[in-house]
Amino acid sequence: MVKIVVVDDEFVLTHFLAEFFRKRQHQVFEFTDPVKALPVIIKEQPEIILLDIVMPGMSGLELLREIRAKSKNSRVLILSVNATEENKKIAKELGAVSFIGKPFTTMDLEKEVMLKIEDMFSHGKEK
Repeated sequence: MVKIVVVDDEFVLTHFLAEFFRKRQHQVFEFTDPVKALPVIIKEQPEIILLDIVMPGMSGLELLREIRAKSKNSRVLILSVNATEENKKIAKELGAVSFIGKPFTTMDLEKEVMLKIEDMFSHGKEK
């Protein structure tokens, strides 16, 4: 079982993704508020974080910066409609391992998450 955190201000999408991965036997934490997600991410040290960019209170890139200051091992996948080259560059510099543009299919997302999980366990948890 892998710990996954989903952070997106769109409740329907967040809940859908959380249920999607719970059905695949993962432990999932879901948040629509990035500020509330940060302490749980620090405490739980999830293997995978699915993170939107545009959110009220704190952007996903700001949250990613905070995550990297306190957790080096989580694989962060950005899920965003703002798939600009600049956002991709910043996300990569901050330590995101993937940038998936919205809309996406659950099949594509699941494939990307599984690749990151396999990579993590085949190369150890260190990034």
